[in-house]
Amino acid sequence: MDNQASVVSFAPGRINLIGEHTDYNDGFVLPAAIDLGCSCRMRKNNKRLLNIWADDIDEFYSFDLKTKQRLETIPTWFKYFLGVFQEMSKQDEDLSGIDLNFSSTIPIGAGLSSSAAMTCSLAIGINELFSLGIPKKELMYIAQKAEHNCVGIQCGIMDQFASIYSKAAQVNLLNCNTMTFQPIPFELGAFEIVLVNSGVSHELASSEYNKRRKTCESVVEKAKVRNISIKSVSDLNLDTLNMLKPALTDIEYKRATHVIKENNRVLKAAAALQNSNILELGKLIYDSHSSLNEQYEVSCDELNFLVDATKELDYVLGSRMMGGGFGGCTLNIVAQEHQRLFRQKISSSFQKIFSTEPEIYDVKISEGAQILSESN
Repeated sequence: MDNQASVVSFAPGRINLIGEHTDYNDGFVLPAAIDLGCSCRMRKNNKRLLNIWADDIDEFYSFDLKTKQRLETIPTWFKYFLGVFQEMSKQDEDLSGIDLNFSSTIPIGAGLSSSAAMTCSLAIGINELFSLGIPKKELMYIAQKAEHNCVGIQCGIMDQFASIYSKAAQVNLLNCNTMTFQPIPFELGAFEIVLVNSGVSHELASSEYNKRRKTCESVVEKAKVRNISIKSVSDLNLDTLNMLKPALTDIEYKRATHVIKENNRVLKAAAALQNSNILELGKLIYDSHSSLNEQYEVSCDELNFLVDATKELDYVLGSRMMGGGFGGCTLNIVAQEHQRLFRQKISSSFQKIFSTEPEIYDVKISEGAQILSESN
């Protein structure tokens, strides 16, 4: 890039302490931003060109905004940025093109929401560069719509919310129906969060994610036919679900059971954090994994192994798969004084079975998206 006016923006990835596949069902989640994320440096090029350099993978792609190009001909990574630009062009039809360099410290496929970090970073950067004055909440939805309309993933709002709204040293109890949230101080005492990457890229997650969303929507439609007026599966309780069970397939019943119970676990986990009851939090996290594996069926052998291996370690209070599923990371609550031993034990046992060494990350709860610098 030359010395013309430019903006550097940053948006973080996230962890979700508990509450998986509940966000698109208008349920509860407990996310926080982490100190890994995506940086975008951009400037106007006064043309109708979207020029993007992906520094980490050493790729470049240019898109002429005056033409209509079939999405299937465009690299997947580029669609996230194109989607944001197209959504923001609805705010300003005369939005000119940009030259953009982006880089990320988030491991791809780890379930830490690199996609939301990319889209949110670009959204706040364009907002600043073109002085659009779009509020945070709308930028969050723009990033979500980019994935819906350009990438084809019908994601919920949790990842974008966490990337935009998070603050250091706290998690947020978010109601995805009302979009109201309660900040909760994140204090684990002598324990800390450690992530273990299974190394399995969750390539199935996109298609299977959409399938599960449709299954939950089917439950809602069947409920409405029987005069049970609900907006989402999260509006059901177990008693009503059991009344509805004869009308559901086995898969629909299992998926809905997970969502209802997971919502309850999130509320209990938030209370446990507030009461400094880390033992209870750990138990709820283990229960969450069991449900994701057995009821929602989004785990895999590697993730199950990593979780099961921790149950033999008395310095681990809880472990579960995190993210969309079919790969990515496990989230673990580990005693600080035994973190090195934890790394050794997990790496050794995983390598014996799967012939590969998992990557292990320490992450810190961090600030949400921000403009790092602006030059004129």
